[in-house]
Amino acid sequence: GKYTTWLIVTSEYGCMDSTSMVIQVESPYSFYIPNAFSPDKDGLNEVFKPVGRGIDPSEYTMMIFDRWGRLVFLTHTPFASWDGYLGNGIRAPHGIYAYRFFVKDLEGKRHDYSGNFTILR
Repeated sequence: GKYTTWLIVTSEYGCMDSTSMVIQVESPYSFYIPNAFSPDKDGLNEVFKPVGRGIDPSEYTMMIFDRWGRLVFLTHTPFASWDGYLGNGIRAPHGIYAYRFFVKDLEGKRHDYSGNFTILR
């Protein structure tokens, strides 16, 4: 938001003066995508889930592909997680998977991420 800040000073002789300035505080943007997860029910790293801040929840896409390029998971829910199961209820096998993220920050700038991560079983 925008905030007005004031500086008011008094000299040793009692003279006063002041000035103000409007400061624009912007929401910082950050987005982190993990490079591995281990859905093995040990309570640690059970899901593939990005984290971030300053993201417009109305424009978010996460896609996960298997090694043959088949889409195995799709969501438009910000910071949803993938549990490592395929659409048919079968566990995705150990290996490398690809992702694509399409995100818009709160300032309207679009970000496109692609890469890969590993499922450790």
